[in-house]
Amino acid sequence: MKKLLLLFFVSFMLSGCSKKEGLLFCEGVTPEGEGVNCGKVFTTGDLTAVIKTKEPFGNDSLTVIVKQSDSEKNKHEKKITIPVDREKTTATTTLQFYNEGKYSVEILNNDSVVAGGNIEIKDIY
Repeated sequence: MKKLLLLFFVSFMLSGCSKKEGLLFCEGVTPEGEGVNCGKVFTTGDLTAVIKTKEPFGNDSLTVIVKQSDSEKNKHEKKITIPVDREKTTATTTLQFYNEGKYSVEILNNDSVVAGGNIEIKDIY
């Protein structure tokens, strides 16, 4: 029984160490701000990033950092600043992926990561 409790405790603690999610990659959004056709694998083109946090942003902008994660040095692709409403907990922005590969996307608020996710882009042409 003690081993079972210890295993449960360790599993619980490790689950809290995972990368923050709160980021969806979608083909668009509804008028209510919900993602449409969201996923982790897409073809090249424009996607909508849907950012959701538990607390209001408390800031007028967020920084989006996109890195190609399948290259040797986690190549920095782009860094953009998006305007947000400081009272809100959701935001959207358009991201452009025209090169095939695996990407890591982080959303920063005052240099602190508030959301992140990974996406794979496939070129079908």
